[in-house]
Amino acid sequence: IVTCDPRDVMEGMPERIEKIAGIAADPDVPGKFWGVVTGTLFSFTYDKEAATFQVKQELSYGTEHYADEFNAWRPTSVVIKDGYIFTNLSTSGTDNIKQYLMISKDDPSYHFPLVEIDRGFVLGNDNNVYSVIFKDEGIMNQGIRMHKTADRIAEIKANKVAKDAAEEKINAIGEVTLDSKNAIDAARAAYDALAEEVKALVDPSVLVAAEAKNAELKAAADQAAAEKAAADKAAADAVISKIDAIGTVSLESEEAIKAARAAYDALTVDQKA
Repeated sequence: IVTCDPRDVMEGMPERIEKIAGIAADPDVPGKFWGVVTGTLFSFTYDKEAATFQVKQELSYGTEHYADEFNAWRPTSVVIKDGYIFTNLSTSGTDNIKQYLMISKDDPSYHFPLVEIDRGFVLGNDNNVYSVIFKDEGIMNQGIRMHKTADRIAEIKANKVAKDAAEEKINAIGEVTLDSKNAIDAARAAYDALAEEVKALVDPSVLVAAEAKNAELKAAADQAAAEKAAADKAAADAVISKIDAIGTVSLESEEAIKAARAAYDALTVDQKA
């Protein structure tokens, strides 16, 4: 029998852990499991060679606990479905609010509360949350009440796809040049389209810096273009003056014509235009 104690690797755990509940096997990673203890989601993987568990704190949602109270709330279960973990965790603070969370398995920082709950819960096949109703004295009643969360779950999933796409576009900008404008605009559009609650999870600093750098490069390019245009006009005007100076052509015009031709031939393609 191999045992592990999450207190060995996770900060903020109370000395007395009364209950670790809801251990669930990861359907996508053989040998990996997920569990909850008050305020914390953790994963652990069994290492056959070392005969030990590798434990990792995945999400600290608050470590407020009531270990000395008989009716202390504790997590009850973990459900893994479609790449997301559904579990109840408490927030830190004096109210110790109990939340039913939806957590991305591949990125636990992406998590949102679905509903506030009392104690037990069940995630139905219809993606609605069914809460078990308890009487005040702690005896379970036969009834359940439903929290209509199916639409919210679908929204969170869609927002995660949009978040990943926005981050991919931002990371794809790479080294900023004048030619980066389209990539930057695509990243900006993807970021601006995110829901406000999702924007808070995306670091826009790379995008903002890229926009500033591209604007700086464009300003410098515009300035250089303006200076070139002025120089081209001056050179062209000088040739026009030589051509105008030819006047009425006569036998004596040869030198003026040669000078005008030489000046014109010396112009660049842009100046000739």
